[in-house]
Amino acid sequence: MKNDFDVEFENFLNSYIEILTKRIFKNFGVKNISRFGFIIKSVLTEKDELLSEVSKIIETRKGIDDSLSLRFNVITKKPLKLPKFVTEDYDNEIVTYDKANTESPLNLTVDYQKYFKPELNIIEDAPQDFGTFCKNTLQVFNETYLKG
Repeated sequence: MKNDFDVEFENFLNSYIEILTKRIFKNFGVKNISRFGFIIKSVLTEKDELLSEVSKIIETRKGIDDSLSLRFNVITKKPLKLPKFVTEDYDNEIVTYDKANTESPLNLTVDYQKYFKPELNIIEDAPQDFGTFCKNTLQVFNETYLKG
């Protein structure tokens, strides 16, 4: 049985895809699509391994660990071999940890982006549809950042 989040997520994706990709992209003939993305945000109850190590460095240098902001990205090349050429597609994962002060929660935000080089002429040319992309990135997020 699906939990409430799974049901809401599925409903969101279905309505979003219906409105954005089927109505707007087709009705307005949107072309030259260079990327699409999906942002996931979560409140962490404690620092994970990476953030714990970064905090040790901050404390060593400054002695303060009440607030922090850490942002980095990971680029993964994902070329596709097509009949006449190989694309230069890539994925970009922008990871942001943020805690404004001692009273605020520790937030983790991951912005998953898929870039298309060359740009897509129509959204249907994407190697995977947007809904599948969102579901896959949510699974990666859960396995990578929320495990344990």
